[in-house]
Amino acid sequence: DLESTASGDAPVARPGLVSPITDGVVVAACMIADHLNAALIVVETHSGRTATALSNQRGGTLILALAHDLATVRSMALLWGVMAERMPDAPNRAQFRDFILQWGRARGLIASGSRIVLIRGSDPQDPTHNELEVFEAP
Repeated sequence: DLESTASGDAPVARPGLVSPITDGVVVAACMIADHLNAALIVVETHSGRTATALSNQRGGTLILALAHDLATVRSMALLWGVMAERMPDAPNRAQFRDFILQWGRARGLIASGSRIVLIRGSDPQDPTHNELEVFEAP
């Protein structure tokens, strides 16, 4: 499921089937976002698979998909309801949340009290996205 990038750099995983765990987290995230009228769903992804699964749900909440690889970011930019960006250098959760809040506020998407749903994997060595977090903007 790996392909070489156009420049011949390291292989990049492309969107495909997601694990049942990731699929369950995606469905739950969309339900939570809808129930809470969340301003944003944020997903950290390596391959773009989870962003694709979120896009396929066709929910009403904007999705911010973050990846380190530029080719993955470019491919996710074509997904329905997804805004794709490079993953910020944020060494801890507080700095990562700050990035999300600044990104959303700069675009008029997040105000004080807005709810954000975040999907990520708890273990970088495990490709499943099994962590779901919901927080409110201060």
